[in-house]
Amino acid sequence: MSRTWALTLAAIALALGASAAPAKADTQTFSPTADTYITEYEPDLVFGAADLRADVLNTCRGQGHCDRDDDGYVRSVPLVRFDLSAIPPTSTITSCELHLECWQFGHSMGQDQRDLAISAYRITSGWTEMVTWHSSPSWTEDFGPSVAVGDRGPVVMDDAALADIVQIWVDGLAPNYGLLLWPGEDIDYCGAKFYSRETAPSAPDGPHLTVTYIPPAPGTVVEAWRGGGFGSPAALSVNLADGSCWVADEASNEVVHLRVDGVELWRGGAFDSPQGVSVNPTDGSCWVSDSGNGQVVRLAGDGTELLRLGGFNWPAAISVNAADGSCWVADEQADLPGPAVVHLAANGTELLRIAGLWGESLSVNQADGSCWASDTLNADVLRLTGDGTELWRGPLASHSVSVDPTDGSCWVVDSSGSQVVRLAEDGTELWRGGSISSEAAVIAANLADGSCWVGDSVEVVHMDADGSELWRGGGFMAPRAISVNPMDGSCWVADTGNGQVVRLVVIGYEGPRFPDVLPYHWAYEEVEACCDADIVRGYPNGLYRPNVAVTRDQMAVYVSRALAQGDENVPEFAGAPTFPDVGTEHWALDHVEYAVSQNVVAGYPDGYYRPQYEVTRDQMAVYIARSLVAPAGEAALADYVAADPRNFPDVASDFWAYTHIEYCVENGVVQGYLDGYYHPEYVVTRDQMAVYIARAFGLLM
Repeated sequence: MSRTWALTLAAIALALGASAAPAKADTQTFSPTADTYITEYEPDLVFGAADLRADVLNTCRGQGHCDRDDDGYVRSVPLVRFDLSAIPPTSTITSCELHLECWQFGHSMGQDQRDLAISAYRITSGWTEMVTWHSSPSWTEDFGPSVAVGDRGPVVMDDAALADIVQIWVDGLAPNYGLLLWPGEDIDYCGAKFYSRETAPSAPDGPHLTVTYIPPAPGTVVEAWRGGGFGSPAALSVNLADGSCWVADEASNEVVHLRVDGVELWRGGAFDSPQGVSVNPTDGSCWVSDSGNGQVVRLAGDGTELLRLGGFNWPAAISVNAADGSCWVADEQADLPGPAVVHLAANGTELLRIAGLWGESLSVNQADGSCWASDTLNADVLRLTGDGTELWRGPLASHSVSVDPTDGSCWVVDSSGSQVVRLAEDGTELWRGGSISSEAAVIAANLADGSCWVGDSVEVVHMDADGSELWRGGGFMAPRAISVNPMDGSCWVADTGNGQVVRLVVIGYEGPRFPDVLPYHWAYEEVEACCDADIVRGYPNGLYRPNVAVTRDQMAVYVSRALAQGDENVPEFAGAPTFPDVGTEHWALDHVEYAVSQNVVAGYPDGYYRPQYEVTRDQMAVYIARSLVAPAGEAALADYVAADPRNFPDVASDFWAYTHIEYCVENGVVQGYLDGYYHPEYVVTRDQMAVYIARAFGLLM
């Protein structure tokens, strides 16, 4: 499979304790971006007694003036910010060089030249929130000597202190946002400006920071973020679409939504002892088990309450099926009507209730919709279908289970044996080992590579699919929950005893392209191959949306890109449009016209193309068959006779697309369904389309 993670030989040697070849140094140059670099002077910000608040910043920019000091002179502070996120954490900084183009001026008292003392400040939040520093930053350190500048002049700093400051940043001792520069406070009654590329011809590269560093070895696990402000984080769940994380804070009776870098996006307090959260990446919604209130709540990505359901005693564990938006809930308290596992539809409708199961942990298999549960009351682990049919049950005392949908196996914490166990989907024990705290361990599988993470008492352990230990790290206190993001390999930990949430990342991890087409998806390899060939792409939100129906304009785009071997090779159309409903402003004009030129499409008898019509399986076969014989198109199929006709009951020899369907079958592009029918009327979805294209054009060969 393409784009999946694997440890290099050097990283494997490192994981096993063997010596590895030293990593090669890397050099990167960072420049301020438009939204983090102020180029206008009149003036930028007030420095001194005035608060650095958002309204002050807006007033300065909008009205061209700011508060003045006691003598009436503006004390403004121009800013330059460098985002250093491209440097992997725990890298060793070997050298840094800062290039600036500066201008300094004074007033009528003649102070027209002053030393420019540049300082580095850590940023405590994003750029727009940065102004909540108020009158002074929370941390600062000067680097390098003051630099004397005249009217205008370049400044190059390569002092060792600058490298030390960048090292502090990548070591995680300063928040992971970047480096902010401004003049020192000793420039009384003066201003200074850092020129952009546009305003400083003598500095064509503009301000930039060059950093040389030695990255950590692939496979190294580093702490990317750690944040407090939690009473007792009890559960968390990662949104695979954007990497954000939802946290249930049991002690503060709140649910918190964190951005991937730890910035708090939302916090809500209408809960009582929330103990479970589970995110659906397809729409960003989050299900919450509001345990103390005996309710289950579904929140939108912005925290808006979409629904609230009662009828539970003490809902605890919760797990969403992303395919249909349904949710499994473990109602574990033994009060009447007793413990149960409940399956809810996306709209809250109760699909089934299985009484007598005290499910302390639940995990949905995203590949087939089955659900694994730990039945604490009976000291069993069991696997259920979506309709509640019991597929397997075995005696295993566990309070944490996590499914690996790549093969249907399930990772289980064996509380009685103080070990980790991996079960096949039929319950066969595949692996058993380790030594964990019987009442403290939690487990989470990586849905892409088969590995798993275990939180145990004061440590977190990363294990490969075969049970071998890849990494072990301390600094935790009774972690109660773990959630893994297979897109970047990161692991979020609810460090409950320390009242913190921690995000760990694996250096060198390369995950799948789309969070809704992970390696266990039936069309994963075909979708990846089509993307690699520049035939299909995802949506702006990062999703592929495999179940979305394909329209006729989209189908023309796909076959045109396949025929031209990439989108950049599709010729630009300059003539009069063939179809009145695919005019010069239509986004797919070039592709539709190229498909016309290759005799793949011809339009409807009335002369229209109908770009928004959904493509059915018979139409798809026509597109593909004609593409396979392009540019001859239909003429090349006129005398085609199938060597071994499939004879689908619903595709008779006089069916309008009979020849095209048989041609696609003979060329290994399409097959019938298990019932023996072709179902030509079925609408083609984006995952099916990728499979047809990949087969037709040999993208997996």
